[in-house]
Amino acid sequence: MRSKNKKNAALILSGKKADAALLEGILEGAGLKTVEFYSPSALLSHVLSAVADLVFISRETEGISSRDLALVLRKNPKTEKMLIIFFSRGRESVSADFDSGIDEYFDLDADSPQFIKTRVLNLLARRPAGEEPPPPAVFGEIELETVSRSVRVGGREIILANLEFEILVYFLRNRNRVITRNSIMEAVWKDPFAATLRSVDKRIEVLRKKLGAAGRHIQTVFAVGYVFK
Repeated sequence: MRSKNKKNAALILSGKKADAALLEGILEGAGLKTVEFYSPSALLSHVLSAVADLVFISRETEGISSRDLALVLRKNPKTEKMLIIFFSRGRESVSADFDSGIDEYFDLDADSPQFIKTRVLNLLARRPAGEEPPPPAVFGEIELETVSRSVRVGGREIILANLEFEILVYFLRNRNRVITRNSIMEAVWKDPFAATLRSVDKRIEVLRKKLGAAGRHIQTVFAVGYVFK
């Protein structure tokens, strides 16, 4: 395990030192302190006593699956707001990973270091600042709590990634209004290089699935965008 004296904190869990070194260089360039781990148990022991801004987790973990590890981090009060990012080499199907509450996925073979750095900074910038007015707390069977950033549907708590939470907040603030994909991308992602229109559609698809029957409130407006009603 190695650490650097930087302003913000990022954790890296990887079984491959070359991948850890690559991510360390990218994150240092983004101004983050890095701490590397080579086992999930070591990572979990660390986060019980130290707070980090984000964690990079390899999809190839030993002892506990990366998805189960993400669920553990999301359910722990000390780490529930931490950004969780999966990575691997070779583009894979990761839709099920987002169900576990992760915020992003990177393919180290396909995504450039500059893209990863820009996206990480964008995710950090999107964390709640605390001064924004709270969105409507209840809409039908959906209950949203901004302080704890928790969401319940019909009384059942669901796990949302930070980006999905921000999309839901944006929908609630603009309910009954037709909103374009571009407006969602600008409001939630901020950085125009951090997402594509397809990225918006995929995240909303995951959000709908997590909301279950309440996902019907998110309606597609052909060739335009979405309306939440």
